[in-house]
Amino acid sequence: MRVNEVTSKDLAVEVIGTKDKNESVMKGRKGVIPVLHLSDNANLAGCLLKTYSVGDEITSAVFHSVHSANLQPLLIFSIRPAVLQFCSSFNEQKMVDANESDESEAEDNEKKDDDTVSYKVKKGDVLPCSVVDVRQKVLLLEAPIPKYGRKMVVFREGVANEIPEKIEDLGFVKNQLIFGKVIRKENEKKKLIVSTMLSNFWDGYDLEPSLELAKSYLSDLQLIRDRGKAAHLPLKKFSEGQKVEGTITSISSAGACLEVKAGKKKGTVVKAVVNPHHSKNKQIKVGDSVEGRVIFVDYSENQLHLTINPRLVDELEGLAGDTFVVGKGVRVEILLCDKDIAVGIVKGLVHHGEFVYFPTKCHRNDFFSTPDSPDSLKPGEIIKAVIYGKVNGRMIAMVKKYVNLLCKYNEGKKIRKRKNSLNEDKPSGEEIEVEEKRMKLVERKNGDVDMLGNEVSAKKAKKKDMKEKVVDNSETDIASKKMKILDSVRNSESDESKEELLPRLEADQGFIWNADISSLPGLLPKLKDVVESSSEEEEVNEEVDTKGKKGKKKKERTALRAEEEARIREAEERLMDADTAPQTADDFDRLVLSSPDSSIIWLKYVAFHLQNTEIEKARAVAQRALKTINFREEQERLNVWVCLLNLENLYGTKESLEKVLEDALQMNDSYKVYCQMLQIYLDSKKIEELDNLMNAMLKKFRNQKEAWVQAGTICMKSNRPEMAGE
Repeated sequence: MRVNEVTSKDLAVEVIGTKDKNESVMKGRKGVIPVLHLSDNANLAGCLLKTYSVGDEITSAVFHSVHSANLQPLLIFSIRPAVLQFCSSFNEQKMVDANESDESEAEDNEKKDDDTVSYKVKKGDVLPCSVVDVRQKVLLLEAPIPKYGRKMVVFREGVANEIPEKIEDLGFVKNQLIFGKVIRKENEKKKLIVSTMLSNFWDGYDLEPSLELAKSYLSDLQLIRDRGKAAHLPLKKFSEGQKVEGTITSISSAGACLEVKAGKKKGTVVKAVVNPHHSKNKQIKVGDSVEGRVIFVDYSENQLHLTINPRLVDELEGLAGDTFVVGKGVRVEILLCDKDIAVGIVKGLVHHGEFVYFPTKCHRNDFFSTPDSPDSLKPGEIIKAVIYGKVNGRMIAMVKKYVNLLCKYNEGKKIRKRKNSLNEDKPSGEEIEVEEKRMKLVERKNGDVDMLGNEVSAKKAKKKDMKEKVVDNSETDIASKKMKILDSVRNSESDESKEELLPRLEADQGFIWNADISSLPGLLPKLKDVVESSSEEEEVNEEVDTKGKKGKKKKERTALRAEEEARIREAEERLMDADTAPQTADDFDRLVLSSPDSSIIWLKYVAFHLQNTEIEKARAVAQRALKTINFREEQERLNVWVCLLNLENLYGTKESLEKVLEDALQMNDSYKVYCQMLQIYLDSKKIEELDNLMNAMLKKFRNQKEAWVQAGTICMKSNRPEMAGE
């Protein structure tokens, strides 16, 4: 296959040879390879497209589908590794140098019975699919298989384990790679019902899909470096661990942006970013020239990730050497957590300063894992890891606690605590609880359903035995009390010798202190009757009190349990109802975790604290929003800055407002900030501050007519037409 044209969306190609009998039919046929069909990794496909030029030859491709363009059939080809591997696993699937079959053969297959097509689709088959269309309640897919390839449907309930309100909310794009599992075949309509739920492909324990994602991503990075030309790919001149010098162009709460020279040619620079962790303990300002090291070459965003932390600059060595050992445990400091890969450096005597890479998703169908997820790795975090291999000189590893836990899950073993183990982490209480739940699920999956009934009956029998035991114990206690009283009387004689040694009270009433109870036979029966009657009364009273307390406690426990269940049920219904407004700080935290770049949610969070007169908490939420929202979302960040300016204007001091305004002017488009602040002063009727700020704006933007129009409008709104005329 030869490339005839390179556009921003695809490669226009022509078949120049095949590997099967259809060479005479397919030779010379033309089609396209969409940009997302160049790679399994959507974020790298655009950069990979730039490495192709007219005349390049592609040695292996697959005919994927037929689309319609301008009422003409358009052949779609794919060179995705996932698609190539899928097709090569079936001998009857016609792999070609640039083709599988033509459109006429596809039409013939439509007429054939299901038993005569080249690939027989079965329930449970896993297919590499491409997104065709995204609708509110249906996701349409296609796959490189005859007859059913263009008619694959995923309903909203089968898209993800967490059912979305709208499928569009998951951010699918056309031609995106997704794996689908066949749930049902509809032969009459020639349609497949498939599911893309993560639970269909990943059992929660398997490490292989996650490792394959990291290997695929690193392989594509190397392919871009190998194919790219330095003239069109300035990032090719840089590698991880390389020392560079750059000039700081801007600073924000999300980090600093720099310009790094990409060669001797004047004006050739590349963008670089430094997150706050890598500029810690270093005072920098715009215009400074700094020295740092490259920690990651990000081809998807066409930028470098640097560290200017002096400690890390000295520690970083580069890619893995030849001495690494698969399965070796190492300590790693995380440097960067991106959408597709996490980067760290090894700490310790062996491999110290070498880079190591971690996958950030568990499977290709993991639609919810992001760098902001609670379980994701964070820059500066030090973890234990296990080396799993090397791809193009780069070490791949997995977090050790997951390796230990998941390996034991796969073997069906229970987690046991280790005493004084230096090489392995102790399982947490949460992990043990998860293990117990898993074992219960395994028992249910193995068909031990009746065990639940037996356990209930056993519990009832045990409860009955406990009741009988309580009755027996109560009778035993009554008898023991009687015996203790009688024994105390009988043992008085044996204690006589001891009592003689004690000082005695002298009385002139003829009372005998040493009298023996047996010498009073007339009193003994009466004494026994008194003792027994009093003990029986005590026992009856105790039994009545015990029963009353037990009944009272049982009623209280039942009431508390019902109240707790009602509270939990109400909270669950509130969480399930998307239309219910958040009522607590926890509700808002869940919302901002699901949509971290949405300024509307952050502003509602600030308003929630202001309604409760919690000014400091509102200010903290606004600052947190500025640190969380992606620095590329300029309008969303500006909205939060305006909110913070309003907050300081209403509740802050003059100094705090000036400080926030100064930061806002530095971090955003200063003209937009001036306009917003003028409106804030106008609404709060602070005319003096309004005039001062307006003069400062006109002085800075005196050559822009929009600034003068804005100033005149403000003067008219403040009932000063004469000043507007001036």
